[in-house]
Amino acid sequence: MSGARRRDPYLPFCDLNSLEVLEVGGGRARCATTIGSWLEGAGLYSIPAGVAALADMVLMYAASTHATPGMMPVTAGLRLDLWSAPPEVGTRLLGEARVQGAPGDMLLVTGRIAAGEQTLATATIRSMLVPAMGGASSERPPAPVPGGPPAGAGAGAGSGRPPGSGRPPGPGTGTGLEAVLDLPAARLGGLELVEAAEGALVLSAHAGRDLERTGGVLHGGAVPLLATLGSSALLAGTLAEGMATRRLDVTSDYVRPTMIGTDLVVRAAVVQRSRRLVRTHTEILGPDGRLTARVYETAAIEPSGPSDRR
Repeated sequence: MSGARRRDPYLPFCDLNSLEVLEVGGGRARCATTIGSWLEGAGLYSIPAGVAALADMVLMYAASTHATPGMMPVTAGLRLDLWSAPPEVGTRLLGEARVQGAPGDMLLVTGRIAAGEQTLATATIRSMLVPAMGGASSERPPAPVPGGPPAGAGAGAGSGRPPGSGRPPGPGTGTGLEAVLDLPAARLGGLELVEAAEGALVLSAHAGRDLERTGGVLHGGAVPLLATLGSSALLAGTLAEGMATRRLDVTSDYVRPTMIGTDLVVRAAVVQRSRRLVRTHTEILGPDGRLTARVYETAAIEPSGPSDRR
């Protein structure tokens, strides 16, 4: 089927990203999104959240064409190879995907994310067919306020500072780790600093309904968001002055569903570093302490420009 169509049921994370479903059928999908103000400042730290979001959505729409009655596809692994810097707020992205193989209940889907004629990333998803779950959100959650805490969050939420301690007025006004945690996307994920050590970082998170897929589960495209925010905060606090990173690839493994509205832990660590490259490993843990996702990233280390950040 082709032509933009209504998404039913309502999927909060798709709505947050202004998802347009342009074509789905025959193992293929085309979708578009617009980088919203909730991602303001993410490009300063090479956080590919908007690209990862569209990649997961368009590839999973392609996977859905192979779903059988009573079954639905879920992401098992997402690989992004990044060819350009993250796009600015207001950029319209187009994603195209097709199923390459479907051995049994496993699907392999590949795709491309572009802005105009420029390729931003290529992507691959491993997906599993599992019994369909209900419980999709039927009510629209309060819209997040760009530059402010998520709805229902107390003062100081997401800043790594105690309530009432105040925060800079907008993204990019702090420095290093603090500035990353002051990004609107970090506030949306409820990220707060727990512990920082040499080459490692622990954050708490409390993702709200805007990051939901269905049934109270964090959307697959929001998992790399939390992880890349964690690794960006880590690198922002460890790189030398005048240096920046540029993401080269992101690989996410989905171990089990990550539930929204629960207390999560995000642990990021540098696992390999040379003069030109740095590799990080980030884990997301549920409230029971069990691993829900792991994300590996490779980034280039290079001198920052006048307006670049880590």
